[in-house]
Amino acid sequence: MQALKSIRPSNLVILFASPFLVYLFFVSADYLRSLRAILGIEDNALQQFIAYLVLLAVLVLGFAAPALRYFGRLDSGPWRLRGWAAAVAGLLLALYAAFWLDMSAFVNSVVSNSVDPFTSTMIVPAKTPRQLTPEALAYCLDFLRSSIKVYIAAATVLTAQAFKSDTKPVWCPGCGDFSVLSAITKALPMLALRPENVAIVSGIGCSSRIPAYTTCYGFHGVHGRALPVGTGLKVARPDLTVVVTGGDGDVYSIGGNHFMHACRRNVDLTYIVMDNHVYGMT
Repeated sequence: MQALKSIRPSNLVILFASPFLVYLFFVSADYLRSLRAILGIEDNALQQFIAYLVLLAVLVLGFAAPALRYFGRLDSGPWRLRGWAAAVAGLLLALYAAFWLDMSAFVNSVVSNSVDPFTSTMIVPAKTPRQLTPEALAYCLDFLRSSIKVYIAAATVLTAQAFKSDTKPVWCPGCGDFSVLSAITKALPMLALRPENVAIVSGIGCSSRIPAYTTCYGFHGVHGRALPVGTGLKVARPDLTVVVTGGDGDVYSIGGNHFMHACRRNVDLTYIVMDNHVYGMT
């Protein structure tokens, strides 16, 4: 009661009438339009806000993994997982923004309020609030979506390029080993791994040239003996990510016994077998 006594009578009337005023603002279209004008809320404000948040998240998540790598945090398990999650989330959001997100309201608001309404031909004349012409809106949307697609492609190429060496592959044109090399150099950065934390071990044959074509640690062994080397390396250096590569003859023929024992030991390594059904060097 003491608090109520200290309030001026005019303010007290407004205080008790405020619930009714709020009710009027939200149930009446005329009052709601006045409230939105007072607060400066444009039409499709929620749509604009969602588009803004998605684009901001793509930008922030795109810098997360490089920043963690710069500060040396990707070497530890929890931070490596966070960097991987940020990279995947940023890629998914970028794909969503490039192909499915409705950014028309956001683009219309940003561009229409950035140009001169008196001289620009992009603005609909005598229209309040400002609005882009259909042609200008379509052009700006296409430009933004194309920019996001270029960002996705550039991010993929740049991260994969960090794992490719300067040595050019000598495989025959059309060989499937090219796709395996490309998949490896794209998968490793998506796992937030550094080249110096990865070792690739191979045997003999065309497929076993992969270690020379990456910037990771590599061991080019003898025919059929890549798995014992990879197993020993992983046991001695469990902190490394070990990838073993080989062809069908290297793995299933002269290296078949090692393959069965590696399965029995179940050491934490990845074995990639490139089976071209040729059995060329065995």
